[in-house]
Amino acid sequence: MYAYSERVSFATSLWWAVVTVTTVGYGDISPTTIVGKLSAVLLMLIGIGFISMLTSSITTYFTRDSDKVTQADNSDKLDQLLRENSAMRAEIKQLRQEVHATNKNGQ
Repeated sequence: MYAYSERVSFATSLWWAVVTVTTVGYGDISPTTIVGKLSAVLLMLIGIGFISMLTSSITTYFTRDSDKVTQADNSDKLDQLLRENSAMRAEIKQLRQEVHATNKNGQ
């Protein structure tokens, strides 16, 4: 209804929507021709794609660093558990020998 009463074309409405959604804004100078508006829309979409890829690359870099640190921590914890396991096995073996020796002496 508004478009009919104000005589706003579909192309102008689409231009307004794209500029608003991309948060580019209208600025002091904006294109007035269809070719200018289409070029601007294309540049806006390319810009959004570029910023998205840049953000993704930076996020991936920091995530991989975090994964490396986590993997190193897990490896250290695993080594510690293996050492503790070996110590416990040795202690169990010693206790079995003591129990066996006690049983021999007690019988």
